[in-house]
Amino acid sequence: MNDGEQEPGSEVEMDGVEAAEKRYDDASPEQREAAWLELRHACDFTWQGRSEKAMLQNEMVEVPASFPDGREAEGEFKTVSLKDYWRWSIGLPGEDRLLTDEEMRKASLLVEVDGETYHLIHAPDMGLKTDEQGTALQILTDIVGARAKHVWEDIGIVRFIYLSNFARALQLRGGWLPRGLLRHTCTETAIDMSDARVSDIHLSGLKVGSLNCKRSLFTGKAGFDFATFSGEASFYSATFSGKADFLNATFSGGGDPKNPQLHNE
Repeated sequence: MNDGEQEPGSEVEMDGVEAAEKRYDDASPEQREAAWLELRHACDFTWQGRSEKAMLQNEMVEVPASFPDGREAEGEFKTVSLKDYWRWSIGLPGEDRLLTDEEMRKASLLVEVDGETYHLIHAPDMGLKTDEQGTALQILTDIVGARAKHVWEDIGIVRFIYLSNFARALQLRGGWLPRGLLRHTCTETAIDMSDARVSDIHLSGLKVGSLNCKRSLFTGKAGFDFATFSGEASFYSATFSGKADFLNATFSGGGDPKNPQLHNE
């Protein structure tokens, strides 16, 4: 065997998520939505998790030392799973605590879609019929708004956070985000909404902190015209299937515009 040659079978194979990310990044505009759905399935945002690498169980985020999980903090922050982040009762009545699955079902935070359980934030179309979505949107507005306010008031400077520190941002990664949710809850906040599906986002004229939209799928109109991004903003490999308006948007903190795709149907 010549120098530099690899033995058969010795190549490092990409895992399911990495391979799905590459297929999505390489997909044509017409194939992007199907590739995003494949990527989402590989990431596995189900509540129980299909695999050992399920996102909610394995993705770690940073929360303040006051996070109610019973552990003593060694500094200003604790590291918790994304699943425990969404167990947090902030935004709901009662004491600040981690909710059980039973409590979450009673609060309509866990829903069934196609035989799988999702948190409401990750459920396709919120997992509900059309006539129930008004209530579901209000629940999401309450719990997401409380987390956004927490980021703004308790962490403060996090709104200017750089991409490498999005673990302390508002965690909307992998969310299936309905129209109207972000405009009323997330002004001047650092937001991680990577791998999210976003319906008709309208942040026109608003002040936005840092925003991570890596591999996000925007399925309706995306209005960022006259918006001001004071921190980092990444639209790496994001897909816009409707009209995207960045007229007179201001990016003062840097960004990563690589590989966005516009697919106007």
